[in-house]
Amino acid sequence: MENPEPDVRKIPEELPLALTPAFAQRADKQRLWGSFTKRSRLTSAPCDLTKVIHELASFLGPPLTAAALRIPFTGIWNPGGPWKTGPAGD
Repeated sequence: MENPEPDVRKIPEELPLALTPAFAQRADKQRLWGSFTKRSRLTSAPCDLTKVIHELASFLGPPLTAAALRIPFTGIWNPGGPWKTGPAGD
């Protein structure tokens, strides 16, 4: 019996829907975020889901894009960001 080919899945080049401004601006998602932060007592969490999504997309976007394009990602993230060019890009 032959070994089947490995299951290689293509990583989409575009950001996942949940990391887009359109998602963050939906009223139902804003309400869910507000309920979540209140229920979880996350007093230091931003009230605006748009800000949260923007920060997540800024952090996750570059490595996700590199993975989708199958190129090395050497960025360095210092607290507060943004990504800086890593040693390979110096």
